Amino acid sequence: EMLTRDWSSDVCSSDLLFHPTKRAKNEAPAGAVNIDIPLADGVILGARLFCHAPSSPTLIFFHGNTECVPEHDEIGPCYVAEGLNFLVIDYRGFGWSGDEPRLATLLPDAGAAFLYVKNWLAEHGYTGPLAVMGRSLGSACAIEVAARYGDDIRALVIESGFARALPVAQALGLEQEDLTDAEDPFANTAKIGGIGKPTLILHGSCDQLIGLWQAELLHERSAAKNANADRKSVV
Repeated sequence: EMLTRDWSSDVCSSDLLFHPTKRAKNEAPAGAVNIDIPLADGVILGARLFCHAPSSPTLIFFHGNTECVPEHDEIGPCYVAEGLNFLVIDYRGFGWSGDEPRLATLLPDAGAAFLYVKNWLAEHGYTGPLAVMGRSLGSACAIEVAARYGDDIRALVIESGFARALPVAQALGLEQEDLTDAEDPFANTAKIGGIGKPTLILHGSCDQLIGLWQAELLHERSAAKNANADRKSVV
């Protein structure tokens, strides 16, 4: 049965939208290093960098719901094998990060985390270009970072992302009247219209939670050069 909740209530929407996986902080595997990201309110976000070389490009990754940093210990080396540094970041309440997940802090935290790891990489001798990637829930974080800090990145990658949050929230049990793009708390559709950096959109054609139409809408609204040249990029 659909639960009647108010989208504007951060407590109610956070309970339904976020499904955090907690993991105790563990030792990073060989070739990787843990990074603790301090936020302004004293909360620490966990992150892990899988290292290829300081001169290599670094892909900063915001993962999906129910996922956490340690669960990427198998996929991290796959990116390294392709010549990339792979840096995955947790949200509040995920992995060993502090606090609880909150709708109101998700995007501000993403921006703060990006700035911190950008500076951390520079201070530790990493000189390669940066790209940002978001999967599912993380697509909102990646789009936020690309929209706010586009001059600091070379590219944006979206995997299983959403253009409009309401259908996803409704699928998770949040009952709410339709929202305009301006009222959407993530505003992915509006933001991607201002992102001109090279953008890759990946989406499964049989995705039952975030329909393929969401990727097609992001593709249509993207400001990236030649965005409409090849719609095959969304499947």
